Amino acid sequence: MVVNSPHNPTGAVFSRDAMEGLAQLARAKNLFVLSDEIYEKMIYDSAVHHSIGALPGMRDRTVTVNGLSKIYAMTGWRLGYMAAPSELIDAMIRVHQYTTVCAATFAQWGAVEALDGPQSDAHEMVQEFDRRRRLICENLTAIKGVDLVVPQGAFYVFPHVGDLMKDTNELSWYLLDEARVALVPGEVFGSIGQEFIRISYANSYQNLERGMKRIADALAKLQKTH
Repeated sequence: MVVNSPHNPTGAVFSRDAMEGLAQLARAKNLFVLSDEIYEKMIYDSAVHHSIGALPGMRDRTVTVNGLSKIYAMTGWRLGYMAAPSELIDAMIRVHQYTTVCAATFAQWGAVEALDGPQSDAHEMVQEFDRRRRLICENLTAIKGVDLVVPQGAFYVFPHVGDLMKDTNELSWYLLDEARVALVPGEVFGSIGQEFIRISYANSYQNLERGMKRIADALAKLQKTH
């Protein structure tokens, strides 16, 4: 079972009750859990991150995956880590050692500085992402035909746009051509994502302001033609 919280593409942060329910299912069905927690420090409002591997009975059946790409803005450095039962780690190492020698030295030293150094920059970055999140959500909720659950983590918004156009792949191409804004159609995340689009706010506040105005204008034009 794969668990991702804070979540891509929705920005949802799973509650402790939700995590305990998933843990109960994993124990009952004898499942291993791969927990992707790359956005664990990028949460907003009163949200709290809960790691499923820390719940009772889950340590020996959970592989926790994390990294420095998001919170420390080290995306291109490809540096991450895992926590798992020793027998699984031994098997992973056998596969890994024949595909990658090791992480680049500069990336390793960068990780040391990121983890051991002051966390004020990371905190300021999360505050800025929160400001962008609020901007995106305020603009989306003002658009007729767009329904939104406000995200509490990561840097994505996943609004429902099915009332405007059922085919979100077609809608995404329309917004790219008409508004010059790139989005991701929800259907690429599976059938449950149909009628949704993913918007990332990992861009400057000024660009997001311009992008949201273009989206609003393009969708208003679309509604007039329908």
